[in-house]
Amino acid sequence: MKTVRRVLPIGSRGLVLVAALLLLVLSLTFLAPPRAEALPACGTHYKYYSSAALTTQVGYKYYDCNGVLVTSSGIVTIYKTVNTYCCLN
Repeated sequence: MKTVRRVLPIGSRGLVLVAALLLLVLSLTFLAPPRAEALPACGTHYKYYSSAALTTQVGYKYYDCNGVLVTSSGIVTIYKTVNTYCCLN
C-alpha cells in the first residue's frame, strides 16, 4: 500500500508573504548598524568675525553639553573660531 502525501499549495500571495518576512528578518539581522559607544558630552562656543584676520567679533553661539543652543547674538559669517569643552557627567 502506497502512502500518498498531499502538499497544500500556499498560493502566490502566501509565497510573497513568506519571502517578505524572511527578507525583513535577514535585513534586521545583518544590516542593523552596530551600537556606538557613548561619547563624552561636550559643549561648543562659536565666535564669528568680520574677516579672516579674526580681529572684530560680530557674533557668537554657545551650545551646552547636550547640543542645545543656549545663547546667540550678532551675525554668522564664514570666519569663526570654535572652542569645545567637555562636561563632567
